[in-house]
Parts: sequence; C-alpha cells; structure tokens
Amino acid sequence: MCWRRWGSWTVGLHIGYALNDSGQLYGKIGYSRLKLEADVLGLQASESGSGVGFAVGYENGLGENAYARVEFGYADNGEIFGLNFQRRHAGVGLGVRF
Repeated sequence: MCWRRWGSWTVGLHIGYALNDSGQLYGKIGYSRLKLEADVLGLQASESGSGVGFAVGYENGLGENAYARVEFGYADNGEIFGLNFQRRHAGVGLGVRF
C-alpha cells in the first residue's frame, strides 16, 4: 500500500499589523485543497478535499530589503477516502524584497 500527496495548496488573504518600524504580526485566511493518491495491490485511486485554511506569524525586517519570518498554520481539507484530513504546519523563512 502506498499513499502519495499529489498536491496541497492554500490561497487567500494576508493581513498584517505593524508592531514597530521593522516588525509585523500577520494573519492569513483562505481556501485550502489537498489531493491524495492511493496505490493498493496495483490499483490506483485519487480523491481531493477542500476547506478553510489559516495561519498566524511574525515577520521582522533585517535591514533595508531582507526579512525573516516564523509562521504557524492549520487547514481542514474535509473528508478524503472516508477520513477527515487536517494539515498543520510551522515554518521559518528568510527573504529579500526587490
């Protein structure tokens, strides 16, 4: 038996609140979709689920163009193959704005 996540994405709105000159607290809310594929004894099946997703995070400037962020999120993708799939994530990132 093999399970594969074929695609997982969220699209939505990102709103932030400036705490000081270089830091912002932000939130995201949107639509989330997840597609899974199962392979059991050579038989393949795929099914998708969708629902609401959201995240909260903090972003801080590191000079004029660079920034660092930390984010925590959750998405409820509904029922897929008879199971309720929820996705939780935590991440850190570095970026540069042009």
